[in-house]
Amino acid sequence: MLRIFPPFYLYLFVVLVLVLLKLERVDPLGFVASATYWRNLWHGRDDWITGHTWSLSVEEQFYLIWPFALCLLPRRLLM
Repeated sequence: MLRIFPPFYLYLFVVLVLVLLKLERVDPLGFVASATYWRNLWHGRDDWITGHTWSLSVEEQFYLIWPFALCLLPRRLLM
């Protein structure tokens, strides 16, 4: 988390600056989906500047869901 979050949010900040300077166009909902890690579930207009963040969304969802999935498994399957 400490390795990927700072450069990722720096990247999103730079993208936001480019959008505000009207040097780049990004779908606002796609930007929010990228920043909040549900880009892989969003099926709107795909743009090249944030479209690749779907893979990070999958990874973060895995890390959020996996501990709960392990808690639900019977103890004999975990050994």
